[in-house]
Amino acid sequence: VSACMRCRGLRRKCVRVERGCVICESAGVKCSFDESVQKKAETDVVLEDAVDADTARRDSGLRSDPSTQIGWEIHRDEAIFLESSSVDNPTSSPVSIRGHQAATNTGTNGSPPKRAAGRQLVDAYFRHIHRSYPFINRAEVLTDVDAMMSLSDGLKNMSRRLYLIMAIGCTTLRRIGQVSDDICAKFKILDHVIIQDCLSRKDIESVEELLLLALYSFFDPALSPWIITGILTRHILALGLTRKLYNTKDVPLAQIERRHRLFWSIYTLDRIVSASIGLPFGFADPNTNIPLPGITLDEYASPDRAYFTITLQINRHIISLRQLEGSILERIHFTTPLSLVASDRRSIIADLRHKIEDWYTQGCLVSPLERDQIPFHNTIPWLNCRYQNLLLLLYMPSSLSPDILTEHLLILQGTAAKYIQLSAVLFQQRHLPLNWVTLCRFVALCPILLYCIIRGNNTELDMKEAALSCAEVLEAFSESWVNARRAAKVFRRLA
Repeated sequence: VSACMRCRGLRRKCVRVERGCVICESAGVKCSFDESVQKKAETDVVLEDAVDADTARRDSGLRSDPSTQIGWEIHRDEAIFLESSSVDNPTSSPVSIRGHQAATNTGTNGSPPKRAAGRQLVDAYFRHIHRSYPFINRAEVLTDVDAMMSLSDGLKNMSRRLYLIMAIGCTTLRRIGQVSDDICAKFKILDHVIIQDCLSRKDIESVEELLLLALYSFFDPALSPWIITGILTRHILALGLTRKLYNTKDVPLAQIERRHRLFWSIYTLDRIVSASIGLPFGFADPNTNIPLPGITLDEYASPDRAYFTITLQINRHIISLRQLEGSILERIHFTTPLSLVASDRRSIIADLRHKIEDWYTQGCLVSPLERDQIPFHNTIPWLNCRYQNLLLLLYMPSSLSPDILTEHLLILQGTAAKYIQLSAVLFQQRHLPLNWVTLCRFVALCPILLYCIIRGNNTELDMKEAALSCAEVLEAFSESWVNARRAAKVFRRLA
């Protein structure tokens, strides 16, 4: 609790009591607080009351009333979109959703537009995001969205989890040109309220909601994925989700698998955030013994077995990518090799390079054809781009090699050029998400390009063309991404 103005001036510890603090009360003076502190205290009281009310409703088995549902808001225009529109066919030309026009077509094309919009947002989530983070039960969510869209007041009783899934799915459809920025902007996420509510609970659902919030934060410039991921990782450590269950006699197998998938989804998120921003991991537990995600008996017996199989194959390949990124960060960037000689440094780099080549070879086996542009984690251009990104992490100046060797400099120059070219290809194919991760990766390219200029002969790198390509991608971010626009100007000046 913040100290009062008098205790601050005296540099004394402020011990709060009912009518102020101990020091002010003994002196017979009235406690006074800074205006911003007072407003924050009043806001905290309101949030605590809202959380308590929502917790009481949840404990009593009642659905939350829409007027007091915390963590998100549904506006009138957004309700019109979800109730009366359907997303354009993903294989058609990129256009925006037309909410009111779609409502006038009901009864003429035989499709149920009420259900189509929400269902397609959810489908977009499960066809793309779910492959990297398969912690949500797909059957449960599809049942929920169908039930919600079939009720007249379904939107008002929408769960927070479903709302977040739809918001994330909307960002995927925006990437491929099927929805406009205006539609995505209608999803309003109150991150501080969701965090406070989830941290007050000690269940798996609270972890899932925090993870969904972290995934959504990639696409909202007002949120910080680094902060939310840090809160999330500490939450799962407190709940013991980083350890395998040993007493599983009375625990259903599906519940055990749910814990495993949730852990690896958070691990994947933590490593991509750390690799993007260049800061330490949220958790680094060498004794983690959680098995990798596997297919359940129900999924194996399901008619959608092929979907579940390819999802887990891609997921395991992405997990190995994040593990490899973590190894490079630990051994190359987060190290202090005071006693290593040049041969030792070469050996470490050669070992990691061998692992990168193995990862790439395995990825070439997981590349089935897709019917549209929604998923991209199993495409060859994405695989090639990630391969070059791993090489950038390996050969860029680091704690292990502050002054990189000449032969490694040539590799770095060629890798930077190829990474920018492949990113441009992904951008043209609508496979490059304009989010926080992409922004961080492109910002990190600027010092790499400058380093290549300073070190000399740039035979492998056309500096002007590379800088202009980076600027074009960054300028495609919406106006709300202020730092992307600022970075684009830097690359223009560099060109």
